[in-house]
Amino acid sequence: MKIVTIASLVLGGGILTNVGGMAAYQTATLTPEQLREMEAEAARMALPEEIRAFVPKGTPLEQHGMYIGFYQMYQKKLEWEREAKATQGFNS
Repeated sequence: MKIVTIASLVLGGGILTNVGGMAAYQTATLTPEQLREMEAEAARMALPEEIRAFVPKGTPLEQHGMYIGFYQMYQKKLEWEREAKATQGFNS
């Protein structure tokens, strides 16, 4: 029983190491463009969901700030509309 357990641990560890090695190999064989795309998508996915909706999929990382700015302007517009609606009754 102990021999089977040790053998399975050794084989299991070998499999995990092999998978990690494959992932490292795949990362090493990516082109710089593919790495930039992966980095940009990871950054987009890290954004809160309501902001992520404003950043189109495939947007370069350098342009994320522009889309986040669009989101902030949109939120400000909604805030102004809410304030206008709230004060509308007082003006009449």
